[in-house]
Amino acid sequence: MLKYKGYSGDVRYDDEAKILHGEVINIKAVLTFQARNVDEIETAFHETIDDYLDWCRERGKEPEKPFSGHLLLRISPSLHELIYQAAQKSSQSLNAWIMETLTRAVGKPSNQTLNIKILEFLDLPIHEQSNKVGEGISLIPGPLESVSTFPSLDSTYLKNLHSIN
Repeated sequence: MLKYKGYSGDVRYDDEAKILHGEVINIKAVLTFQARNVDEIETAFHETIDDYLDWCRERGKEPEKPFSGHLLLRISPSLHELIYQAAQKSSQSLNAWIMETLTRAVGKPSNQTLNIKILEFLDLPIHEQSNKVGEGISLIPGPLESVSTFPSLDSTYLKNLHSIN
């Protein structure tokens, strides 16, 4: 996967034409590029993005932005209520619950999952505690005096904590 200025390009080999063919994949506009060899494909991708941005600027048009992180979702009121209830049960905000659920659905671990794996790797006992602020679940590794809330676990803290236990 090629990346440049926030845009992503996917490259495939066309065995009939004997060329590498690429397409920008994270915007609606159809932008393609091609090259005869691997050394040229990245340059072709960069030139395509730069040409697109110049074309937009010359016409006074706003270029499409790669995925912004904002997603408008239309769902039924009853599903909205069920999602809200699930988020409340897990002591998470609606947004945090949806992000965690979608992250699991696409097979990527959430920050919480990664932090739990770190604690398990360090052989620290894990206790869950409800977080009243709505930030999710707090992990209490080891003695109850040592409390860490997601996603603030860092390696220095964990190494120090592990050496205390």
